[in-house]
Amino acid sequence: MQLTSSRNRWLNMTAILLILPASYVIVISLMKYGLGIDGPFDASAPLLESMGIKEPPGWNISLLILMGPFAALLIVALQLLHIKWHFTKEFFQFDITVRRKTTAMTIGILAMLVLASLFIYMAGENCNC
Repeated sequence: MQLTSSRNRWLNMTAILLILPASYVIVISLMKYGLGIDGPFDASAPLLESMGIKEPPGWNISLLILMGPFAALLIVALQLLHIKWHFTKEFFQFDITVRRKTTAMTIGILAMLVLASLFIYMAGENCNC
Protein backbone atom coordinates (compact mmCIF):
# COMPACT_ATOMS: atom_id res chain seq x y z
CA MET A 1 0.00 0.00 0.00
CA GLN A 2 2.80 2.42 0.76
CA LEU A 3 4.41 1.79 -2.65
CA THR A 4 1.34 3.13 -4.49
CA SER A 5 1.20 6.19 -2.26
CA SER A 6 4.91 6.85 -2.76
CA ARG A 7 4.57 6.47 -6.54
CA ASN A 8 1.65 8.90 -6.63
CA ARG A 9 3.61 11.39 -4.56
CA TRP A 10 6.50 11.33 -7.05
CA LEU A 11 4.12 11.66 -9.99
CA ASN A 12 2.40 14.62 -8.33
CA MET A 13 5.72 16.32 -7.58
CA THR A 14 6.85 15.80 -11.18
CA ALA A 15 3.60 17.31 -12.47
CA ILE A 16 3.97 20.33 -10.19
CA LEU A 17 7.57 20.83 -11.30
CA LEU A 18 6.43 20.78 -14.93
CA ILE A 19 3.79 23.46 -14.24
CA LEU A 20 6.06 25.82 -12.26
CA PRO A 21 8.05 27.46 -15.11
CA ALA A 22 4.94 28.41 -17.08
CA SER A 23 3.11 29.69 -14.02
CA TYR A 24 6.17 31.71 -12.95
CA VAL A 25 6.40 33.40 -16.34
CA ILE A 26 2.66 34.12 -16.31
CA VAL A 27 2.75 35.61 -12.81
CA ILE A 28 5.75 37.86 -13.41
CA SER A 29 4.27 39.01 -16.75
CA LEU A 30 0.96 39.84 -15.09
CA MET A 31 2.79 41.72 -12.36
CA LYS A 32 4.74 43.80 -14.89
CA TYR A 33 2.13 44.51 -17.53
CA GLY A 34 -1.05 44.29 -15.46
CA LEU A 35 -0.08 45.72 -12.10
CA GLY A 36 2.96 47.82 -13.01
CA ILE A 37 5.34 45.96 -10.68
CA ASP A 38 8.54 45.71 -12.73
CA GLY A 39 10.92 44.12 -10.20
CA PRO A 40 10.43 40.35 -10.64
CA PHE A 41 10.18 40.53 -14.44
CA ASP A 42 13.23 42.75 -14.82
CA ALA A 43 15.25 40.59 -12.43
CA SER A 44 14.32 37.38 -14.28
CA ALA A 45 14.65 38.72 -17.83
CA PRO A 46 18.45 38.20 -18.23
CA LEU A 47 18.27 34.62 -16.95
CA LEU A 48 15.25 33.74 -19.09
CA GLU A 49 16.81 35.35 -22.18
CA SER A 50 20.02 33.40 -21.66
CA MET A 51 17.90 30.22 -21.47
CA GLY A 52 16.33 31.09 -24.84
CA ILE A 53 12.90 32.51 -24.06
CA LYS A 54 13.03 34.99 -26.96
CA GLU A 55 13.95 32.32 -29.51
CA PRO A 56 11.34 30.17 -31.26
CA PRO A 57 10.31 27.07 -29.31
CA GLY A 58 13.10 24.55 -29.63
CA TRP A 59 15.10 22.69 -27.00
CA ASN A 60 15.05 25.63 -24.62
CA ILE A 61 12.94 27.13 -21.83
CA SER A 62 10.14 28.02 -24.27
CA LEU A 63 9.48 24.35 -24.93
CA LEU A 64 9.24 23.71 -21.19
CA ILE A 65 6.84 26.62 -20.75
CA LEU A 66 4.62 25.43 -23.60
CA MET A 67 4.77 21.66 -23.13
CA GLY A 68 5.25 21.38 -19.36
CA PRO A 69 1.56 21.88 -18.51
CA PHE A 70 0.57 19.38 -21.23
CA ALA A 71 2.93 16.79 -19.78
CA ALA A 72 1.64 17.49 -16.26
CA LEU A 73 -1.93 17.05 -17.48
CA LEU A 74 -0.96 13.72 -19.04
CA ILE A 75 0.65 12.55 -15.79
CA VAL A 76 -2.46 13.52 -13.82
CA ALA A 77 -4.78 11.86 -16.36
CA LEU A 78 -2.84 8.61 -16.04
CA GLN A 79 -3.42 8.74 -12.29
CA LEU A 80 -7.11 9.61 -12.45
CA LEU A 81 -8.45 7.57 -15.36
CA HIS A 82 -8.95 3.84 -15.19
CA ILE A 83 -9.95 2.19 -18.46
CA LYS A 84 -11.14 -1.39 -18.80
CA TRP A 85 -12.08 -2.99 -22.09
CA HIS A 86 -13.66 -6.24 -23.09
CA PHE A 87 -13.90 -7.53 -26.66
CA THR A 88 -16.24 -10.24 -27.90
CA LYS A 89 -17.58 -11.17 -31.31
CA GLU A 90 -20.73 -9.12 -30.76
CA PHE A 91 -19.50 -5.97 -29.03
CA PHE A 92 -16.65 -3.84 -27.71
CA GLN A 93 -17.08 -2.71 -24.13
CA PHE A 94 -15.06 0.15 -22.68
CA ASP A 95 -15.47 1.21 -19.05
CA ILE A 96 -13.88 4.51 -18.11
CA THR A 97 -13.85 5.48 -14.45
CA VAL A 98 -12.39 8.53 -12.78
CA ARG A 99 -10.68 7.98 -9.46
CA ARG A 100 -11.28 10.58 -6.80
CA LYS A 101 -7.80 11.76 -5.85
CA THR A 102 -8.04 15.35 -4.71
CA THR A 103 -4.35 16.16 -5.03
CA ALA A 104 -4.16 14.92 -8.60
CA MET A 105 -7.42 16.70 -9.47
CA THR A 106 -6.10 19.96 -8.02
CA ILE A 107 -2.89 19.66 -10.03
CA GLY A 108 -4.93 18.90 -13.15
CA ILE A 109 -7.10 21.99 -12.63
CA LEU A 110 -3.97 24.11 -12.12
CA ALA A 111 -2.46 22.73 -15.34
CA MET A 112 -5.67 23.51 -17.23
CA LEU A 113 -5.69 27.07 -15.83
CA VAL A 114 -2.09 27.60 -16.95
CA LEU A 115 -2.91 26.23 -20.40
CA ALA A 116 -6.01 28.44 -20.61
CA SER A 117 -4.01 31.54 -19.71
CA LEU A 118 -1.36 30.67 -22.30
CA PHE A 119 -4.11 30.21 -24.90
CA ILE A 120 -5.73 33.54 -23.97
CA TYR A 121 -2.35 35.24 -24.22
CA MET A 122 -1.72 33.65 -27.63
CA ALA A 123 -5.16 34.64 -28.93
CA GLY A 124 -4.85 38.19 -27.60
CA GLU A 125 -1.33 38.68 -28.90
CA ASN A 126 -2.19 37.49 -32.40
CA CYS A 127 -5.64 39.08 -32.67
CA ASN A 128 -6.02 41.57 -35.52
CA CYS A 129 -8.92 43.38 -33.87
